[in-house]
Order: sequence, then structure tokens, then C-alpha cells
Amino acid sequence: MPRTTPFRLLRPAAPVALLALAACASSGAGGWLPVSEAGSATSAVNWVPQARKGDPSAQFLLGLAYEQGDGVAVDPERAALWYRQAADQGHAPAQTNLGLLYYEGLGVEQSFDQARLWFRRAAEQGFAPARCNLGVMALLGESGPRDLEQAHELIAYAAEQGDAKAQRLLGSMHDEGVGVRQDQSVAARWFTLAAEQGDVDAQLRLARAHSEGRGLPADEEAAFRWFSRAADAGSPEAALEAGRMAYLGQGTDPDDAAAEHWFTVAAEADLTTAQTYLGLMHLAGRTASPDDGAAAAWLELAAASGQPVAQYNLGLMCLQGRFLERDEQLAARWIGSAADIGLVEAQTKLGSMYELGRGVEQDPIAAYGWYTVATHAGDADAAERRDSLRARIAADQIIDGEYFASNWRPRAGR
Repeated sequence: MPRTTPFRLLRPAAPVALLALAACASSGAGGWLPVSEAGSATSAVNWVPQARKGDPSAQFLLGLAYEQGDGVAVDPERAALWYRQAADQGHAPAQTNLGLLYYEGLGVEQSFDQARLWFRRAAEQGFAPARCNLGVMALLGESGPRDLEQAHELIAYAAEQGDAKAQRLLGSMHDEGVGVRQDQSVAARWFTLAAEQGDVDAQLRLARAHSEGRGLPADEEAAFRWFSRAADAGSPEAALEAGRMAYLGQGTDPDDAAAEHWFTVAAEADLTTAQTYLGLMHLAGRTASPDDGAAAAWLELAAASGQPVAQYNLGLMCLQGRFLERDEQLAARWIGSAADIGLVEAQTKLGSMYELGRGVEQDPIAAYGWYTVATHAGDADAAERRDSLRARIAADQIIDGEYFASNWRPRAGR
């Protein structure tokens, strides 16, 4: 959780892609600083005397320090204790954070009813994050029946107050038609407002809107600009997209150095597509220091997680003996896995391996079947190979191969 955003927004599941918690730093009273500005053990200790004297802002900041481990050990029970003392005095940020502890069951017994009670007390004071959190609970039907109209009203109120997380959430509701008529142009306006305030998830949504032309004209340069901003702020998903655009020269000049940088950021966050791109860049000699060993390492990581392009290319490395020991059986397993997921190139290659008996027992029926599957997906090379094989095998083998193809279904991958 960023130091400048001590409040979080409840994270509902699909269909709405809701983000991390609403940000609203308390100005405090009596000169007390938000934890992001203080952030030291000395400061935390200095809050204790004022907190014990009943200063609600000091109590709130001390609770925040215990929740975040800022200058003290993380202790959600102590956080709840100090939040409650401030909350009982009507301190809206403390009421909101206490509600969140009840919502998540941290330091207190989980209770949606108690969470809603404290959110409501803060919301009655006009505190935007609390209104937004109440809206999320209404959206999910927690501590009461699901009420999309009320959810929209509460979240819209917080958004109109300028709360970036609420703006992004409201944009998501308009984008997906949840609790309101679907309107992607309205969604794009709210994403823009939140993105301009630095909301990373809104920047990512806005970049995708520009990229796909959702609610505003397609604009690759704007998409790259927003993906880059979100990536700079720490979004691995945005780093993947910024890397892809730099790699392909979309919205920016082709830039292998930038692509390698962003793919590395995303790959180290375990995004398998980025790991695959990075491995392929090493194989193609498009990194600062091309390295087949690094290529194999990144492709193995992605392949083990079910990324079909990584599996296919790792299979080719095994087949060719490139850096890895030549192993046709292992190659067949990796290429077969990619084919099972639905990668057309892998299906055609697997067909040829069955036709030639490379890494697998020679099987013209399986070869014909895989060529047919790939042909149905539009692969011209597979169609040519299938037609060539058709002239050399028996009619019953053709029938069996076509039966395989007609019953083939892809399995899930990543």
C-alpha cells in the first residue's frame, strides 16, 4: 500500500474491476502530519503522549503506524484500539480505517455489520472514502441486500468530491454497465479524471481505452503514454503493455532497450507473457546482451506456468539442441502441450513430428489429425502438409484423423 494512500477501497470481485482503496490523507489537528510525511520511529513515539491525552488525530496516526508498521512493529490489534478511540470522537478517517479492519478481520473479529456501521458514521460526515466503501458493500450485497442503485449513488458522490479511486470505480461501473447504463465514453471521462490524479489502475484502464478505442478515439501514442506512466508507478501489467508497444513500435518508435526494460519489470512480477517476450528477445539477439541461457531460463519459467508460446519455443530449443541438450522427446512434450492449448504453429509442428516420428512414435493418423486441426485454424502450411499426407495414407486413417480433429477441444492455458 503506497505511503501516500492510507485508506483502501474494498476490492469486490467480478464483474467490476475495482481497485485498491480510496486515498484521503488526514490533515490532522494540532500540527500532526500524515504518516507518509512523518514515517519514523521517533515520530511514532512522539504521537503517544498526545494520543493518550485524547487527541483524535494523534490516535488516528498512531493506529495507522501500527497498521502499516511505520516506525513500529505491525500490530492490527493495537491499530484497532487507537482507531476506535479516535473513531469514538467522530474522527472520520479513523472510523473508515476501523471499518476496514472489521471488513478484513484484522485485529478484530470480522464483521461486515460493524464495517458498515463505521463506514456509515464516516459517510454521514461527507467523508468520500467511506461513502465509496459503503457503495462497494451495496454493490456486493454485504451486510444487506445487493443494491446497485445505492452503490452507484454512493460511489458517484465520492467521485464528484474528487476521490480518484471512486472516480476509477465509477468509470468501471459505466464501462461494464453495472448499476448504470453502459456508456464507455462516460467511463473514459472518469478514468481520465482519476488517471490525472495519479491513480495507477485508472491509468491502466485509460491506456487500454485509448488502445482499443473504447469510449474515445483509438490513439496508440496516448495509449503508450498512459501505459508508461502506470508502469513508472509500479504496474506490472502496464509494464508488459509498454514493453510490447516499444518492441513493436506501436505509439512510439521501436526501442528494444525500452522493451527489454519493461519486459524485465513485468517478468520479475511473474507475468508469463513478459517472460516469454524476454526469452524471445534473447533468442532474436534484441537484448543488450543476448544470451541463450537467459532465453531458456525465461521460457522455462513461462512454460511451466502454461504459456503456450513459451512452451513451443522451448520445445524448439530442445529439438535443435540450442543451449539445451538435444531432446526430441522433451521437445514433443512441450510442443504437444502448446498444441493442446491451441497454438496453431505448435499444432502444425506436432503434426510433422508425428509424421516423421521425431520424439514420438510415428503415427500418420495423429499427424493427419493435428494438420487438420491447424488447417481449421487457418494455417496454410498445415493444409499443404495435410493434403500431401492424405495422398500417402489409407482411407480409414484419413477418417480416423478427421474424427480426431472434429472432436478436438483446446485445454486451458495462460
